[in-house]
Amino acid sequence: LKLRPNKEIAATRPPTSLVFVIDTSGSMYEIVSGETTPTGTTFTQDGKEYNQVTGGKTKIDIVIESLLALVRSGKLGTSDRVAIIQFDDSASQIIGLTQATQVDELEKAIAKLSSFSGGTRMGLGLRHALDSLSDEDMSVRRILLFTDGETFDEDVCRDIASDFAAQNIPITASGVGEDFK
Repeated sequence: LKLRPNKEIAATRPPTSLVFVIDTSGSMYEIVSGETTPTGTTFTQDGKEYNQVTGGKTKIDIVIESLLALVRSGKLGTSDRVAIIQFDDSASQIIGLTQATQVDELEKAIAKLSSFSGGTRMGLGLRHALDSLSDEDMSVRRILLFTDGETFDEDVCRDIASDFAAQNIPITASGVGEDFK
């Protein structure tokens, strides 16, 4: 027996809950594209010394642009929901699961991503994401992780990955930075 959906049903998709887990650690502020001009000032952040410059795009700028493009695209519908979680030394929920068509609210939350900086504990961000989706009854639940790949707690990440698998919640990771062009 072979069942095939008609065109209308094939063109639809089930309601989706998306949780964006965003790395806001100090390394995400590294400039990876565009022209820069040195200011002559140096500063230390997260134990590393940097030369301050103006211009160019940082990794976090690229993530913010990508998220804004997605929420403005019109590809997410009224039955879809989006949450945003940031992580550095700690993790916090910027916005809980919100109807994807509430673009203004989502844009305000995305704008807050550049307010953070610190070390990198990806496991904390993933734990927040798992907690936010564990009780959801949406038919499709997804985690989208944006990071430059550096973390202090790889063992925690591996442990949490098995929890995601047990709950049938896939994680899609997007690498950000020069090495990921």
